[in-house]
This record gives sequence, C-alpha cells and structure tokens, in this order.
Amino acid sequence: MAMEVLYRWTQLYCKDIESTVTGPLLVFAMEVLQDRPVLFKYVLEEYCTIRQSVVAQRFIDALAANSSNDTSLKTFSKDIRQYINNMLSWLIDHVPIERKYLAYLLKNCDKLNVDEEIVLCMSNITEGLCSPLASRVESILHMNENPIDLYGVASSLKFYLQIVIKTVPSGQLCQTIEELHKTMECVFLNKLQNLVRDTLLERIEAPPLDLSPSPGIGHLLNILRQVLSVAAVTEDKQEDTSMIVSCVLEPLLQAINLSASRLTALDMAVYHLNCLYDIHETLKQYQYVEDKLEKLQAQMAVQIEIVSTEQANYLVTHLNLEEIQTILQGHGANIPLSQIQGMEAENLINFLGKLESMLVMPHTVAVPQIGCLKNPLHLSKVRRQSNEVISAVYKQLYEHVHNPTNEYDNPSALMSRTPDLVYQMLVNDENPSLN
Repeated sequence: MAMEVLYRWTQLYCKDIESTVTGPLLVFAMEVLQDRPVLFKYVLEEYCTIRQSVVAQRFIDALAANSSNDTSLKTFSKDIRQYINNMLSWLIDHVPIERKYLAYLLKNCDKLNVDEEIVLCMSNITEGLCSPLASRVESILHMNENPIDLYGVASSLKFYLQIVIKTVPSGQLCQTIEELHKTMECVFLNKLQNLVRDTLLERIEAPPLDLSPSPGIGHLLNILRQVLSVAAVTEDKQEDTSMIVSCVLEPLLQAINLSASRLTALDMAVYHLNCLYDIHETLKQYQYVEDKLEKLQAQMAVQIEIVSTEQANYLVTHLNLEEIQTILQGHGANIPLSQIQGMEAENLINFLGKLESMLVMPHTVAVPQIGCLKNPLHLSKVRRQSNEVISAVYKQLYEHVHNPTNEYDNPSALMSRTPDLVYQMLVNDENPSLN
C-alpha cells in the first residue's frame, strides 16, 4: 500500500522537478520506486509526457511574435539565417537542461542502467520540438529563393545536428534535423542550378570588343564567392566546396565556349584566356579546389599556345621571314645558300633591318588582340613564346651565314649580333617568372 501511495504522489508531482522543495523528494521517491520496475516505468513515462509538453510550449513561446519573452525568436524571422541559427541555438541551450533534470531525478537509482534510461527519456521529451521546428524551417523553402541563404541554413542544420546528437543520440529530433538538412541541401542545389542557368541565359552575351569577360561572368563569380564564403566554415568543407564549384563552373565554361564560337581563332583564344583568368583568380582564394585550378591552368596553357602561334605568325610576316624560313628548312648542301634566290645578302639585309627595329622596341610589333589580355603574365608568356620562334630562326640563319660553304662575304658585318644576344634581347628580357 505504501508503495502505491508513493507511486501516485510521484506521478502527480513529477512535473515539479524544477522546484527546490519538491525536487529532492522526487529524487528519493525514484530511488525507492526502482525496486518496483513497472511503477518506476509508469512514473518515467508520465514525467517524459509532462516535460515534452513543457519544452515544446517554451519553444513555441520563444517563436511567437508577441511572446512575453524578451528574446522572441520571430524578431529575426526576416533574416532567415539568423532566425534558424537562433532556433537551433535555443535547442542546444535548453535540451541539455532537460538532460540535467533527468540525471538529477535518477541520480540515486543504482539498480538500473541510468545512462540508457536517460537516452530513452530524452528521445521522448524532445519529440515535441520536431513539429514546430520542421514547420518553421520548411516555410523558409517557400519564402526564399536566394541559394546563398538556403545554403547557410543547410550548413547551420548540419552544424547544430552534431551538437544536438551529443545530448540526444537517438530519437525523432536528430532524425528531423538530419532530414531537414538533406531537404534544404537539395533545394539549395536546385536553386543554385536554376540561378546559374537563368544568369547564363540572360547575362552571358557575345564577347565585347575588348574581349573582356561579359558582365554575366562576373555576376556568377560573385555568387560563387558568396556561397563559398559560407562553405569555408562548414564541417564538410571539402565535399561542399567541390559540389558548389562544379555546379557553377561546368555550365559557365560551356556558356563561354558557346558565346565565343563565332570569333576568329585568335579572338576566341584571347577571350577564353581572360575568362579563365577571372575564374582562376576567384577560385585560388579557396581550399579544396586544387583539381579545378589544375584544369583551368591546363586550359589557359592551350589558349596561350594558340595566341603565341598567331603572334609568331604575325612576326614572321612582318619581318618578311616566310621565304627565308622555308628555304632554310629545305636547304641541302649542294648549292651555297648565298646563291639561292631570296637568300642573297641584299635580301637578308631587309629582314635584318626590320629585326633591328624590333630589337629596339620589341613590344611595338604585335597583333592588336594581345593588348586585350588582362593578365600581364599571359602577355609576357605570349611574347616570350612567339619571340622564341624568331630567335630560333635567327640562330639557324646566323649559323648558315657564318658557314664558309654558303659563300657569304663578310658574314660578321652582315649578322653582327650573336644568337645568344638576340635571344637575350627578345626572350630573356621578358618576365623571368614565366621561365
């Protein structure tokens, strides 16, 4: 009979666990009731039901616009990231308090597995938080189109889940937060893909006359920077960064190729270089994009090679080297070079005179398009590679002219500059960092 009375009293007053008067009596009662497992279980079930209601109501009050609580969470509802962070912060502040009350209530129960009981009870108590939390988070999906905000929310859910799971390792609350995170992440990716697609359709125009990246590229890269700034502080930085960059980069590169498809080979290469440079400069500020940077560098190297070839062809034409280059490539040992039409000393003087002018002001002889290159290092590399072609032809011609079998009169006067000197003036004087 006495145990029945104690059971009913405990069941009635377990709601007062926070009371400094009733609390110690409840601790004593639970210590006694542990000898009656069925009654003990009923009291814990009643306790969990009461605390579930209390915690859920306090959470709802904190969310209410006209709550008497000075820290009403709805105050921040227009800033969705702040709103979600405050809700989740509320959880990690108040859920551990419930665990503390449980540990206090069961502290003298030495005939059962207290840790196991606490895990089960915490799962039950926090279940009432799931519905109001889920409804608020899901409402954001319909209120906000900004992928940056949505990704911020997804990241917050993932971050706070790791904290909540330490207090409530199993149960509906963690499952709800995890499902909300997955849903938010999917919505974020969908919104980002739509934003990228719409931007590419609306803002990626034909390349301007100066072959600089069109404004839409800068707009997309700015969005990418904003999203990656959030990714930089997430738990899964590497995985998220790779996913986000791929989502933006792949369609962007396709759009750049398409927009430049009607340009000449040289214009297209310069435009590609300028676009790739802007993308590379954006990505290099972040971690975990090394593979993307390597691919961009490889693509830039291809475009630099194209521009360098065009510039080299221009120099060959400007210096009247086409015929000389062709003869040198096909010359045999049967006829002295000086006796071949086009290779007479008088004809070489024409080439050498233009070369002298170029050596004095090497940067003045160039196709106009290379002046549109945004990156000075790209420009220097193009000049180096194209000048290397001229330097190689000069070296080959110098060796033939100074070869007695080719019967040139006074070769030292005809070609006084050594190949090393010409190489130094044409090639080594460019930026050495590009060697």
